[in-house]
Amino acid sequence: MTQLSKEEIKKIVDQNYIEDVNQRSQKPSTTGQSAVNLTLTTHAYSAAKATAYADTYWSSYNTTYYKTEYNGTTCVDCANFVSQAIYAGEGKNPPDTSGMGTGGNYYTDWYYVFNNPPGTQNGSGSYPWINVQGQMSFIRNNASQVGPYGVLTTFTNVTAGDPVYISQDSTRDHEGIIITKGSSLSTTTIDAHCTNRHHYALSNWATFTPEYVHIQGWQN
Repeated sequence: MTQLSKEEIKKIVDQNYIEDVNQRSQKPSTTGQSAVNLTLTTHAYSAAKATAYADTYWSSYNTTYYKTEYNGTTCVDCANFVSQAIYAGEGKNPPDTSGMGTGGNYYTDWYYVFNNPPGTQNGSGSYPWINVQGQMSFIRNNASQVGPYGVLTTFTNVTAGDPVYISQDSTRDHEGIIITKGSSLSTTTIDAHCTNRHHYALSNWATFTPEYVHIQGWQN
């Protein structure tokens, strides 16, 4: 059997995730869970709350959450940190879990399990919560899941509270959250984990060709 590389495995997982989300949004079943999805309520997203959270925990860890990572990545906690900030932008704080999924599907739900430390089955966060590509795909394709939804956008249309993604090798593997939006990359700042960043000029990531997702709201 041919052994796949880390990048090949991640691409397969990412593609399976996107196909599953698309099938869910296009072909809802008649199960109880889908009935709930059909009655999702949309809510406004607060960039101010998201950025305030990021500014509070940029150099430390909220002890309510575990520091965690997606297996195989070199960057620890960056997606987890941004997911926490986005959750705060929903106006939610642990132990309230009403702004995240139910934990029914590790690859398609956006959720965090507070009594599951990393290393246990499925860890503490789902794939879209703790993986850079998984989070980006979830937000862009979220038509019927509890959690944030948004669109891929350009630098011109991105705003504070939005996530920004970069590829340091052949796949998206690092991210931060926009804190202040300026007229250029040098006047736009982010907070991030891995190497902790606070109001870090986005121009420092210019060589990685940043990608942006604008969060339009969240639903439950």
